[in-house]
Amino acid sequence: SHRNTKKILVASNTEQINVIDKIKEQAEINGVKNIKKLSKKEVYKLEPLVNCEEALLIPSSGIIDPISFMRSLIGEIEEKGNTISYNSKVDKIFLDNDKFKILVKDFHENVTTINCKRLINSAGLFSSEVAKNIEGLDEKFIPKTYYAKGNYFSINKNFGIHHLIYPIPDGFGLGSHLTLEMDNSIKFGPDVEWVESPQDYSVDISRKQTFIKEIREYLPSIDTSLLTPAYAGIRPITNKMDKAMRDFEISDVNHHSVKNLINLFGIDSPGLTSSLSIAKYISDKLI
Repeated sequence: SHRNTKKILVASNTEQINVIDKIKEQAEINGVKNIKKLSKKEVYKLEPLVNCEEALLIPSSGIIDPISFMRSLIGEIEEKGNTISYNSKVDKIFLDNDKFKILVKDFHENVTTINCKRLINSAGLFSSEVAKNIEGLDEKFIPKTYYAKGNYFSINKNFGIHHLIYPIPDGFGLGSHLTLEMDNSIKFGPDVEWVESPQDYSVDISRKQTFIKEIREYLPSIDTSLLTPAYAGIRPITNKMDKAMRDFEISDVNHHSVKNLINLFGIDSPGLTSSLSIAKYISDKLI
């Protein structure tokens, strides 16, 4: 299920107005249509609880149920006669006469060999680890993956907010923005917490005060005492220090010289949003 909610990107002070002008310009270059600049009064008519100086309205934004989306993809994959192997780990990948020989271990450590002509490594948090197991792939083409946990807090109450509300992006992420759930409850996040383990999905309650401070900049009247820890996700990041150099990395033969191999590194947010477009881009490369 999905819903077109539209998005409001807010400039909380006059210094941020130039920033939203630049964001609007870049978005239009990227093909985002019908973006409208809103005055403070126009924002108030749409969302009376939002405090800002100016804002951008992005009509094409919306929400989906990610679990339903994943189940839909699984259904399509299996309907086409393909198999998804759960609880399986890639142990080693060999090149053999322009084909890939993949050794896969199951939950009981039993090894299965899979042979294929083309290989797409889209292992998310573990793409770099999988790539290191590919014989013949020079490690200089394998970026280090850092783990950026994104914590979310939620309020299980309907405040009558109808749009996604985003602050100006901060130095690394998108800031603790307001996202609507399909049931109209609201959540805030994600923040950025660097972690060593890609399997630590606990939410640190001590981060609540930082969330409250950020939320009050654009939603000053919301009762933030109602905030409760929701969940956390972890993003694979390939450049921890320089945001300008951080982007999705889709690495093919033109980059690493291994035929019929495509590696996807650093597919962090908005990887889910762009997943079908990424899939089409990869598919076109393979045709």
